[in-house]
Amino acid sequence: MLLLGVALLGAEARDASLARLTKILREAPEFRLRVSAARALGILKDPAALPALITAIGTDPDNLVKGAAAWALGNINHPGALGVLDKASSLENAFAAGQARRAAAHIRLKLPGNLPPFAQGWWRIDTRQLTVAAGASGALKAALPVELAARLASKANVELAGQPPVPANADKPFIGLRLGGGLKNALAAPGGRGTCRVTVEAWLTLEGQQVPVTRRVERLGTAEAGPNLNTEQALLAALGVALDGLVTDLLASIGTRGGP
Repeated sequence: MLLLGVALLGAEARDASLARLTKILREAPEFRLRVSAARALGILKDPAALPALITAIGTDPDNLVKGAAAWALGNINHPGALGVLDKASSLENAFAAGQARRAAAHIRLKLPGNLPPFAQGWWRIDTRQLTVAAGASGALKAALPVELAARLASKANVELAGQPPVPANADKPFIGLRLGGGLKNALAAPGGRGTCRVTVEAWLTLEGQQVPVTRRVERLGTAEAGPNLNTEQALLAALGVALDGLVTDLLASIGTRGGP
């Protein structure tokens, strides 16, 4: 009856039922009720249920509940569940472990299209994974991670130099993406006048899982050196143009929107 009731709920009532189902999953003494609650949460497909389902996999004493919670996570299809599902795949109970493996495989099959809007709003900028073209000036080398961080910071929470951000919604699941790539080449204008060109590239990986997100993005930026900008300034301006385009393309490539 619990599952049938969820299937028939309207949008507003479905939202209101989330707290009730979560309470049943966490507190009901009868394991059958907890199984039904976990499956009902999976049918709702609301990512807000992830914390309760993840807790059930880790702490519920009944393996049928663990298996139902794993199934629900797969049905919700949120990549934020991959870490716990991978861990649960090695549970001693064959049923629970099997459900976890199938759920994780289902989520990975749908990547990157199932990355929800702004759930991937934690960008880890690891400067060790940012490369700089041979022959690039010291100013360009120093500017690359700083400028990239500034542009990403306007779109998402940023971790730079190992300092974790405070997510805008700390109580909700979010996805971390590891950024790699860097400055591909930098061409100064001959004689200090004319077009300076800077090309940057980047790739994205789902943090902690090393699952490639499909696109490698490359962007060219240009700026004119001359009376108003010397060559070094023009190269830095070209880097900014390239990075602006790069961030736009990165967000488009994973189907997200800017802003929290």
